[in-house]
Amino acid sequence: MQRAKELVLLGDKLSAADAFAVGMVNRVVPASELEATATELATRLASGPTVALGLAKRLLNRSLDTDRATAFFEESMAQELVTRTEDATEGVASFVERRPTEFKGR
Repeated sequence: MQRAKELVLLGDKLSAADAFAVGMVNRVVPASELEATATELATRLASGPTVALGLAKRLLNRSLDTDRATAFFEESMAQELVTRTEDATEGVASFVERRPTEFKGR
């Protein structure tokens, strides 16, 4: 929080390396690798169990603004929803059959 206040109040410029060091960005890549890196990350996300990923993102975003009981309740509801998806069935089947998953976002 102290670093965030300093950046906001003073408006100092921050290099990519410094932004990485303070956790403002997840990775730093050369400009020549930016498109390939972004495409690879987007492909990984899109090929995953998107319903579960979306719910996980929502829970993480809300986690700092809710009390523990609410967070546990919302997590249990998300688990209930996710376990009923076709992707959940696919995940179990691919594990049992020892093959790569083929999630469809359903």
